[in-house]
Amino acid sequence: MRLPKDNLKKIITLSVPLAATQLSLHFMGFVDVLVSGRINETILGAVGLGTTVFFTCGLLGLGIALALDPVISQAIGSGDEKKAHHALWQGHYAAGVNAIFLTALTWFAAYALRFMDIEQGLYENALVYVEARLPALSFFLFAMNLKSYLQSHHLTKPIFVSAIVANVVNFVGDVWLCGAVLPENWQWIVPPGAMSLDAWGVAAASTVAGFVQMAWLFWPTKVASKGFQVPKLDLPTIKHLYRLGFPISGQLLLEVGSFSIVLLLMARHSTTAAAAHQVALQITSLSFSICVGIGAAASVQVGRAVGSLNGKDMVESGWSTFLITAVFMLVCGVIMWVFPLHIARFVTNQEGVIAMAGSLVFIAGFSQLGDGLQTSGAGVLRGLGITKLTFYANIIGHWGVGLPTGLILTYVLDIGIQGLWWGLTAGLGTVALIYLATFYRAQHRPVGDFRV
Repeated sequence: MRLPKDNLKKIITLSVPLAATQLSLHFMGFVDVLVSGRINETILGAVGLGTTVFFTCGLLGLGIALALDPVISQAIGSGDEKKAHHALWQGHYAAGVNAIFLTALTWFAAYALRFMDIEQGLYENALVYVEARLPALSFFLFAMNLKSYLQSHHLTKPIFVSAIVANVVNFVGDVWLCGAVLPENWQWIVPPGAMSLDAWGVAAASTVAGFVQMAWLFWPTKVASKGFQVPKLDLPTIKHLYRLGFPISGQLLLEVGSFSIVLLLMARHSTTAAAAHQVALQITSLSFSICVGIGAAASVQVGRAVGSLNGKDMVESGWSTFLITAVFMLVCGVIMWVFPLHIARFVTNQEGVIAMAGSLVFIAGFSQLGDGLQTSGAGVLRGLGITKLTFYANIIGHWGVGLPTGLILTYVLDIGIQGLWWGLTAGLGTVALIYLATFYRAQHRPVGDFRV
């Protein structure tokens, strides 16, 4: 099928600010790694471990927020602004309850690390990091709801600006709270009175940045929803969001869970291995974040097409998304193949970590195409309201193919910890193929079948 320029242009136009927003949000984590990687490898590994615990638990609530994408975008596509506003507030009510539960769960998950045969310094600093980030869970969930509402209205500028402001706050917080222990070549950016709070300082900076971003998004959302009153609690709508959102949470947990298991295996191997994994993960998260933005744009455009019962735009928006993603991620893969050690050295100055991280970055280059297609593909299918299948696809891909492949390569064929990353690559590729096949079949169905 020949892709018309108008839908390709629409996806690119909406993707650019959303992808830039996702990149800037991931850049906060990247800056945290840069700072912690200049302190020592224990702090670097602890920040990586703590971040994994924080976001793994947070994914249980993120699925509910992402369930707003098809509901709000399809409502707008059908011209029902009142329904879109109503869905936003039901999402807020759900987020408030989720935040209480997830805060407790996250702390217990971090505390449980002490029973996993991890070096004591790594565990203690990871727990300190998580404790300082706990308030950010509620900020994160409410901000995601607001972002879904604004992007469905094509109001991307406030989302992008909020991410930039949050990045500035996070960077200033990092160098102020941790600047006293940074190496000499970093001292030119360290303000007077800088402290040495290590993992707690990195986490505290991120928490404050999360609050600033959430607060920034409230006003443009209020303006966009002017004329509507705050609705009462609507349990049927909330139940509908949970029905859509739980499979999304499950899909995300299955994917992130496989990466988390790899991190735990790395941590059991050595602190150096855990730090190298964190370096490679941060590098791949930058390209991944672009694809998250592309997927968000696809969810909006596909959802709007479904809402207006425009099957032609639905199909063209989906394939445009896959094309843009494939081109971008192939370029990223080539860069990782050619410059793996240079990339690792940019993230950390720990020589023992650089060599190991370089080999992981090289392998990650092979995962780029599959990672990108499954990430943006999830957005395409989410716009169609297809969430259960993505859950099963991740069971097959990551747990049926990826993890077993990694474990066999590492512990049976004994090729080293690099085998775990080859497994991750195989899992991502499998999920991408399932998503492509699913959309290929979906394009032949009546568009009305996908109303949520």
